[in-house]
Amino acid sequence: MATTHLFLLIFPLLFLAAALNAEVLKKIQCERGPLDVVFLVDTNDFNNTIDFNKQRSKIIDIIRYLKNISVERDISYSVIEFHRNPVILLPILSPFASQPAKVVDYIKTLESRTKFDSSPARALELAAKQFINSSRVISSKLIILAHDGISTDLIAETLEAKNNLERIGVKLFAITSTTKPNLPALVGYTTNRRYVYVTESDRDVFYEEMKR
Repeated sequence: MATTHLFLLIFPLLFLAAALNAEVLKKIQCERGPLDVVFLVDTNDFNNTIDFNKQRSKIIDIIRYLKNISVERDISYSVIEFHRNPVILLPILSPFASQPAKVVDYIKTLESRTKFDSSPARALELAAKQFINSSRVISSKLIILAHDGISTDLIAETLEAKNNLERIGVKLFAITSTTKPNLPALVGYTTNRRYVYVTESDRDVFYEEMKR
């Protein structure tokens, strides 16, 4: 009888310990496992050149941050510019995709262009193909949508592309340097306000979420 009571007391503790160990192991695997990052950069003409330069600086800071916190981690990057049509500037399978300095060089070449109506839907679809091409099923997957923050839309095609990315485990983050962006639409892309980086007050929370 005493043995039964002892078992009933110990078993829940053993179960809890196993669950905690599994959670810790999962966290370690996420922090050290492969990471694929795709930057979708909106190059539609911003309100002014200063805003676009700030946008580039934000992207470069993110690359450096990921490099600093992921010294022992295998990270591959892709850069997709979208204007009238999305264009892959740096494929995720490029030999330069794992070299942060080279990725920064690609970002520095970006310039704002004449304003066109554009939707990130096709850019999101192209990003999905980059993740599929990487063939790293166990990798964590991030998209950083660098948007002008104004010409946002949540049309059916965009929502479908976003939902397809969620199905393959992609986390979508958004940044903008526009002073008065359409914040509800940006949150609509990411589904989480903590995944949107507008002002410096957002920075720490945004960076913390990228680590998860």
